[in-house]
Amino acid sequence: MNLFDLIARPYALFYRYQMRGFNQSIPAFLASFPEPIESILDVGCGTGAMCEVFQQNGLIVEGCDQSEAMLKQARRLTSKAIRYTRVDATKGLDYPEKSFDVVIASFVAHGLQKNDRMALYKQMKRVARKTVVLHDYGQKRQIVSDFLEWLERGDYFRFIKVVDEELIETFGNLSKINEHGSSVWYKMEVK
Repeated sequence: MNLFDLIARPYALFYRYQMRGFNQSIPAFLASFPEPIESILDVGCGTGAMCEVFQQNGLIVEGCDQSEAMLKQARRLTSKAIRYTRVDATKGLDYPEKSFDVVIASFVAHGLQKNDRMALYKQMKRVARKTVVLHDYGQKRQIVSDFLEWLERGDYFRFIKVVDEELIETFGNLSKINEHGSSVWYKMEVK
């Protein structure tokens, strides 16, 4: 059992809070695309709050996560129209090439070691038709995030220093939309 299996039930208590935040940020994010998108895959979808907001904005949505406990909460909390799959994205996404207009991972990459992050990026690129997006930490740091990420023992402190370089190396392009606080939408076009 991994950390996310252990915290799935308490994490689900924050679902409505997450929904409010995504309802504020996702419409502007969707408006940033030069042409409409129809489908999206949320990698590391957790309890599905982001999936639900994308679905409410008219997109065909799938979510995947390596935690079955998180997926159980997502299936309970979100629309039945959203399909969820258990998968470790660093080992491969079980979708054909170019399956989704957009492939997104929200607050996933910072918790992975570099080799796993690079594998994640490559899998996301493979299944995206148009764009890959990371919604994650940027350079602006906050003491609470620093402390929580230190407890999680991921690669957060290195990630925030090298994310731009890693994404440009993998995709050859990068644009960023700064969000409130320390969050950034990292957008990479798939060529």
